[in-house]
Amino acid sequence: MNASERYSVLMNIVAQKGVDSGDLYAELARAEAMINAMEQGKMMPPPMPPEPTEPTMSQGGEAPLMSGKYDEL
Repeated sequence: MNASERYSVLMNIVAQKGVDSGDLYAELARAEAMINAMEQGKMMPPPMPPEPTEPTMSQGGEAPLMSGKYDEL
């Protein structure tokens, strides 16, 4: 991890936790350890949540209407 990446990680920690939250060095060390473990293949990054493709429920709590060839009846 080079200095610019380390600075970026530190700025992210400050943005999330704030400067008054405690020991920023400990948070930075924890983040660096996690990044190093991921780079060495010892730890998998957390899975990304799936992106929604279709709405499953409308705002009223009812299932969405399906359109098909029987709409004309």
